[in-house]
Amino acid sequence: MADLSSNTHSWKTDFYELYKDLRNVSSYETIDGASIYNFHTLRNLRDGKNTNSSKQIKNGMKAWSKRVPPAEIKSFEKIDLDSPKNITYDGIVLSFNKVEGAKFYIIYRSKNEIKFVEDEIIDIVGNPDNRNRIEWVDINEEDKNKNYYYGVRAISYSNTLGKGSRDIIKIEEPAQEFRAVWSSPWGGDEDLVRFINEKQFKQNMTYILDTLKMYNMNALIYHVRTHNDALYQSELNPISRYFEKVDYTKFDPLRWMIDETHRRGIDFHAWMNPYRITSNSSIDIETILEKYKNYPKNPASKREDILYGEGTIIMDPGLEEVRQFIADTIIEFLNKYQDVEAIHFDDYFYCDMGAGGSTSGEITILDEPDQKTYNDYINNNPGCPYKNDSATDKADWRRYQVDLLIKLLKEKISSYNKEHNKHIQLGISPTGIYKNGDGVVTYDENYNAITNGSDTRGQEHYHSYLFCDTVKWCNEGWIDYLLPQSYWARTHPLAEYEKVMGWWDKVLKYKSVNLYSGIGLYQADLSGNTHSWKTDFYELYKDLKYVSFSDITDGASIYNFHTLRTLRDGQDLISAKQTKNGIKAWTKRVPLSRIKSFEKIELDAPEDAKFDGTTLSFGKVENAKFYVIYNSKEEIKFIEEEIIDIVGNPENKTRVEWKKVNNKGDKYGIRAISYSNTLGNATKDIEYVTNSSKINMVSIMTLICLLVLLL
Repeated sequence: MADLSSNTHSWKTDFYELYKDLRNVSSYETIDGASIYNFHTLRNLRDGKNTNSSKQIKNGMKAWSKRVPPAEIKSFEKIDLDSPKNITYDGIVLSFNKVEGAKFYIIYRSKNEIKFVEDEIIDIVGNPDNRNRIEWVDINEEDKNKNYYYGVRAISYSNTLGKGSRDIIKIEEPAQEFRAVWSSPWGGDEDLVRFINEKQFKQNMTYILDTLKMYNMNALIYHVRTHNDALYQSELNPISRYFEKVDYTKFDPLRWMIDETHRRGIDFHAWMNPYRITSNSSIDIETILEKYKNYPKNPASKREDILYGEGTIIMDPGLEEVRQFIADTIIEFLNKYQDVEAIHFDDYFYCDMGAGGSTSGEITILDEPDQKTYNDYINNNPGCPYKNDSATDKADWRRYQVDLLIKLLKEKISSYNKEHNKHIQLGISPTGIYKNGDGVVTYDENYNAITNGSDTRGQEHYHSYLFCDTVKWCNEGWIDYLLPQSYWARTHPLAEYEKVMGWWDKVLKYKSVNLYSGIGLYQADLSGNTHSWKTDFYELYKDLKYVSFSDITDGASIYNFHTLRTLRDGQDLISAKQTKNGIKAWTKRVPLSRIKSFEKIELDAPEDAKFDGTTLSFGKVENAKFYVIYNSKEEIKFIEEEIIDIVGNPENKTRVEWKKVNNKGDKYGIRAISYSNTLGNATKDIEYVTNSSKINMVSIMTLICLLVLLL
């Protein structure tokens, strides 16, 4: 009425009309609330319109200065609810278990102990997706205070307030965690990775490594074999087109890259694709044979070893010579670069060759071009369990062929480690879904998971066209870590992030295999609907905190550096917003997760440590991979908050030196990290050499030299 043209009395003359009405409603015992007609006029103030209704709203809203629960519904029986359970707060996200029968949840916050009074209400939220855990983001950045107390109450459908809970568990960052990123010239980083000259390469790679350190990350998964080629010098594989300008007589880019990665206390995982020849299936076979004619040991030089797929051409996984070649390629690589931490495969095994992995219907995998290999195997292995005309048998046979590769690689790498006293891991990063099922997991007498799959509806790498049994590989101990590509949003209707990773948590619960989570940051910038990757700018943060809070998942890797870099590059993209919030989950550097498949290697404390005001130096520890530097104003306690840096010693110098940066105080401590990622004994017995004593020593030495000359 404030904006009508006719006389509406005090709606026009008293700009506190709305305020008075709302206050009167609040004061009456029998009136339980009010509704304003209508939103068209209610929006005028926010829309910046200079109308009477805007003035009324500006004053009227003072009557509703804080959020309150809706009035209890008198015609309904009271529905009393329990208090929310398992409430956690990490400084940004408050999360808790859903309460059955709850409509909304009230969030309380106070600088003193929670009393569950109106003045403490900061928000009221719902759970429209009916998720098992509700997450509330404390978005008021300027008002953050880690000393706040929090409380939660559920509201039932009768609008009855449930029991309050204020038992909040504060989550800290874990002591050790794997924090990685994938980087590839084929995955968007061609402008950085492609070698033009030594100076350009070093600048670009320094940018990547400094970004990792800036974000408190500790592992790089770097593509060294994208398409049956090599980003290094090889006698078995042609040089990658990204490195074709390298003159190895003058400079080895990968050698430099590995050393610089280790110098910063960061793991280097060598990422290889085993079978893939090209991602362009329109290339004719003669062109492929010509490319590999100078590499006779490479199966891509033989017509009969090549399989054409839908968009991809691969080496035939069913051939023993292909498996042996891949093993030989890895050993050749390790002989050149013995100090990498892992050989890493992603999700490319078998490919779609026309049937999409189908074992039933008009077209099946029996119609695909590896049928000859399958028939030859059956003919050469009488008594084998496979039948020529059974597509399900062929699916089992394909999985068996990939099993043979993984088992062979485990044997080869284990033998290499034993022979050379190395600790190189084999890690696999398959697609996120093993099988679709009901999500239920039980265990047999050997603590192997019994399950029909995760509660999802997506591509399955056990079936589909990939045909890999990753759960078997974990049960058999053939791999050291599994990194499922759990890229989906937390609100994805077919493959919800927590359902995917929650299932993997249960499957690997009793296994000596590290489980990491692949985080799909790249989805934030895709054009299609990627759900909360687009709508919730704390999606990345929540995924990373989920990993930190998990008892089983030991870390995460972000796909990919191309999107991780958008924030630092100043790009106005959703991935940049995700990264800005996401890195709040990694506020300080932490050592890598302990490797479960390796025996613990416990190291002595560094000796002869000295600090001269600028440089901390100490004697190297045998078999140390990295060193953790602690710094404090008080006596060193060797706690996470004191970690100021993690460094390596790639040149294997007798003494390790660390230059002071951003120190918190004048007390230091050091611990070595072994190749099992076990923290060694600590030293805080550091000799503090003052600058004046250094100057005096220099002066004495100078005086002695002068006396010698005079004599």
